[in-house]
Amino acid sequence: MMSLFHSIRDFIHFTRMYQWHPGKMPLMLGFVLTILLVTPDSQQGLLWVLAAYILTCLYLTSAYMLNNIADKKQDNIANKRVGLEGWSHGRLVISVIIFMVFGLGIGFVLLPVLAIYAMIGCYILAWAYSFPPRFKEHFILGPFVSSFAHIPAPALVMTVAWGTLPLPAFSYLAVVFFYGLRMILVHQLLDYENDRITGTHTTAIVLGVFATRRFLQFIFVLEMLCTIIFLVLIVYAGFPKILLISLAWPLLLVILRWTRREPIQLDSYSYIPLADVHESLIPLILAIGVAMREGGIMIAIIPFIILLFLDRYIERLVWPLFHWKETTND
Repeated sequence: MMSLFHSIRDFIHFTRMYQWHPGKMPLMLGFVLTILLVTPDSQQGLLWVLAAYILTCLYLTSAYMLNNIADKKQDNIANKRVGLEGWSHGRLVISVIIFMVFGLGIGFVLLPVLAIYAMIGCYILAWAYSFPPRFKEHFILGPFVSSFAHIPAPALVMTVAWGTLPLPAFSYLAVVFFYGLRMILVHQLLDYENDRITGTHTTAIVLGVFATRRFLQFIFVLEMLCTIIFLVLIVYAGFPKILLISLAWPLLLVILRWTRREPIQLDSYSYIPLADVHESLIPLILAIGVAMREGGIMIAIIPFIILLFLDRYIERLVWPLFHWKETTND
């Protein structure tokens, strides 16, 4: 029994769910909730939320497993453990194929045909990121393709299925894209020495540390502007203004960090500016806004969001207040 438990844990570690689930799934659900909020008389809203959650989880599992397989040689050189080290290459590939088939099978049941083609495009993009043409190591396209592939790509699958992309939802995708791009560059900076040793050609390696940090600052400005535009658009679309008061909470936490002389650095995971807004508050207040408008079974969206990301809320919004735990991100 203990051996089975360790095998399951090792497999879950190989999917890297600990990285993408808490950091990326709130963004996907925020996108779906935005469409629900601005689409009049939306039907089966809770079903759309669940479908987006399940399909995106299966897609990201496949994408991260593909990346682990493609990077196996580099990870061995850097002595980086990703799980399932004892599995053969063929066994790992079969596992990825099973997840892909499962995801596409659910898609065939829930989505229209055109959206299935979009799903297939997502999986092709995930392959092309890690395997030839291996966009991951393209100095220009790498970060942009990665940021698009993580959440905007599966979000567009739901857009095709829904048949609409309202302006607030489009602006939200821009927020997600720039936020994801920023996180990729932070990750590249943190992995700079490993990538240099293994000969991995990332944007940070080509540009250098100084230029990459300046690029991060520029992206952060764009991200903030898009976030403000998004908030204005959803209020104009009928989002309850009273809920925006909650956004004062992250500002309070920033002030507390400043008074404690704790650094706020764009190139560090010790504290990530706007992460608490993107990954915690916006999905939650969107869920509340949708529930207030729709009522009925849609009220279940609120506990659904809270239960999925309760640890994230506490980590981002509660522990820093008491200084009990240093916030971290994937």
